[in-house]
Amino acid sequence: MANDGITVREVLFRLRKAGHVDIPDDDAVGEFLARREAAQDPAWYVSALAGAGAWFAAIFFIAFLITADIIDDWDNYQELLPWGLGFLVAANLLRHFTRSVFPVQLALALSTTGHIMTLMGVGEYTNSIGGVAAAAVVLSVVHYPINRDMVHRFLSVLTAIGLVLFWIMEEELHVPLHGLIAAEMLLVGLLYTWGRTPPVLRPLAAAFATALVGTHLVWVGDLNPEVPLWPARILGVAWMLWVLHFSADGRSLLRREPLLVAVAATVLLGVFSPPGLLAAIGLMVLGYALGDRLVTGLGTIFIPVFIYAYYHDLALGLDQKSYHLMAAGLVLLAARAYLARRPWARKETP
Repeated sequence: MANDGITVREVLFRLRKAGHVDIPDDDAVGEFLARREAAQDPAWYVSALAGAGAWFAAIFFIAFLITADIIDDWDNYQELLPWGLGFLVAANLLRHFTRSVFPVQLALALSTTGHIMTLMGVGEYTNSIGGVAAAAVVLSVVHYPINRDMVHRFLSVLTAIGLVLFWIMEEELHVPLHGLIAAEMLLVGLLYTWGRTPPVLRPLAAAFATALVGTHLVWVGDLNPEVPLWPARILGVAWMLWVLHFSADGRSLLRREPLLVAVAATVLLGVFSPPGLLAAIGLMVLGYALGDRLVTGLGTIFIPVFIYAYYHDLALGLDQKSYHLMAAGLVLLAARAYLARRPWARKETP
């Protein structure tokens, strides 16, 4: 008997033609079906466990090589680099030819081991933190299109950014620090606000969002009084205004009262609050607008952690830190109190 059923595409076309669904054109139908048929990303906690398991496996791999005397001289780059590159090649081949759960996890563990040994070998060869950071960036760029594993892509990019930050902090490079923050804000904004993020770029977007809060956290945890704060404050204000503009569906920020209040609060926070607080608030607003729990969670978790790290930093006086935090809190409370008194903001109760 012939199959006389209809496809999902035909159902959508008929519903759109009848006006029952709000799909503007045929291209939108195709985009919806492509998202529906795309493989779903694993839950964030599953990915986190996979990443942690890969690190533990890498430690055991390296411990085995040392215990078995396969590597005689751990400080010799001539032994570290071949083994590291060999692990990377094996991981990429295994990941390319299999999709089963165990081989995929094994490929991730092999790749993590290869990254560690390769970067240690580069460090022994160059005797430079900058050389290790550059090698991490090269590995990330090369492996991102090759290795399809989402966790691998996320960890590779985040490791590269972390090593670049470590190099900047170790060398006390003020201008590159603000340049790194600007690059993180720019890429997070572009990846999340310019249309729907394609699946292949989601690990990149998540890595830069995590790096955005992590960079500020590391910075305020070891704050150098000689580093000027005003570039970070300006970047924070610009980043927050960009997020507000996106969250308002591209509407002008100066024509609606709630947006005007948000702009005023943003400028005041940029003046009085410690740098980094607007980055966290921006992630919260962006995540809420996108319905992305990971981005919202990053901003939500980072705020108390950031305040704790900033308040316990020994480079600044207690009075100065207290004034900054109190001023930021008063700005937020004042904005909330004002908006709550507006007639359109009151919820009707039965």
